[in-house]
Amino acid sequence: MQPRDYEDRLPVAALNLDETKSSTAPLADPAGEAVEGIIEALIPNARAAVADSPPPPLPIAKLITPRREGSLVYAMVRVDRSGRLVDKAVLDAVSWRAEERISVRLAPGVIVFQPQPTGLLAVNKHQCVTIPAAARHHFEIRPGHRVLMAGIPEHRVILVYPLSTVDVLISQFHASVGDGA
Repeated sequence: MQPRDYEDRLPVAALNLDETKSSTAPLADPAGEAVEGIIEALIPNARAAVADSPPPPLPIAKLITPRREGSLVYAMVRVDRSGRLVDKAVLDAVSWRAEERISVRLAPGVIVFQPQPTGLLAVNKHQCVTIPAAARHHFEIRPGHRVLMAGIPEHRVILVYPLSTVDVLISQFHASVGDGA
């Protein structure tokens, strides 16, 4: 004889039923006490958490006003395969013109571009500046890397910071500020 439903195929021990009780006895009471017990077991104090007041607001960070005179113009610029940097806003801010001669020098953590009549480089007609290969090699700047260009209009200077330098500067800043930031 074939079993009529799935329950008939399982042994009584697998069903966790007492053989003396009727198989038609309800597993949970109609009031849902069993369901409430499951919810309370999974989410302790769920009902109490809703009744509590909202959490206090998060603390607001103290802003530090930078101390500097004049204005700087910044841009994050991607270096192309020839070491060219293009950002019209920075070049316009320092008032460099196409074919103007510029000198390049390396300082700790930065490449300094400055107009100079005897400069070895020139701003090209597309208004881009080229980082010389020796400087790219020194700072491990590769095609596709981003650098921070900072234009100083008052001095007509552009500073180029590799992100490794920016990382060090930000880390030092946060270390000096401590827990106050």
